[in-house]
Amino acid sequence: MTMRAAVMGLVVGLGAGFVSCGTPATTCSAATCATGCCSSDNLCMPGTTTAACGSGGKACAACQTTQTCNLGVCVGSSTGGGVATGGGSASAGGSASAGGTASAGGSASAGGSATAGGTATAGGTAMAGGSATAGGSAGVGSVVINEIWGAGNNVGNDYVELFNPGTAAKDVSGYSVTDTETTDGGPKPREGVIFPAGTILPAGGYLLVVADRRDAGVSTDCLGGPTPCFEARFGISQANGETVFVLDQTGAIATSQYYGPDAGPAGQSYARIPNGTGNFQPATSTPGAVNAP
Repeated sequence: MTMRAAVMGLVVGLGAGFVSCGTPATTCSAATCATGCCSSDNLCMPGTTTAACGSGGKACAACQTTQTCNLGVCVGSSTGGGVATGGGSASAGGSASAGGTASAGGSASAGGSATAGGTATAGGTAMAGGSATAGGSAGVGSVVINEIWGAGNNVGNDYVELFNPGTAAKDVSGYSVTDTETTDGGPKPREGVIFPAGTILPAGGYLLVVADRRDAGVSTDCLGGPTPCFEARFGISQANGETVFVLDQTGAIATSQYYGPDAGPAGQSYARIPNGTGNFQPATSTPGAVNAP
């Protein structure tokens, strides 16, 4: 009995010693989860999924079904269904304005008619993903240059706005935005900004590049537009004019737009009217929002 009691005492003592050597749980915070987000059960998550989106050790957010998680932020439309203004008619996610009619994700304005993802403006008709406009190309693929602002002496306020006029999200990872090389008139990528992996431009979404900044990369200083945005070192010449380029992952020109001298006079920007599909003309500055005359 004495030997058994001694053995049991040893086992209990070892057990107590094992418990006392346990490591306390780490609290999820900005210090321990700088690149991700903290879940409700105190776990550090990557912060890159729609179910757990976030960064900087903040609480993870659940994006809505029509949104995507981009750089730790839920972006895109937060509501479903069609959108119609100015007497237009829209259904199944379509968008219509000024008397247009759109269905099945189409977009129509100024009396145009679009179905099955088509886009029509100024009386054009588009079906099955086609595009019809009154003057000018809408760019390559689902990414267009939508608005340019050359602020002249207001250093740090130049910007280029990209827009996705399509009905599906566009992955622009590895794409870049830059201005003109003075020696040959081509792109000048060394002063541009390259979008990092996971950069998604949702259907009907905007992506803002604020130019004439000290550094290139992600920013939350977005001139009142949606965040996050991006910064680039190049500036846009209001006096001399130049071409703005969007390059794809291979460095090829995806789309470009010439911004002439004083293209946006009297404090105006140079933008597509109607928004996303029209010709460029002087317009009200609306960074990251629908263009207005």
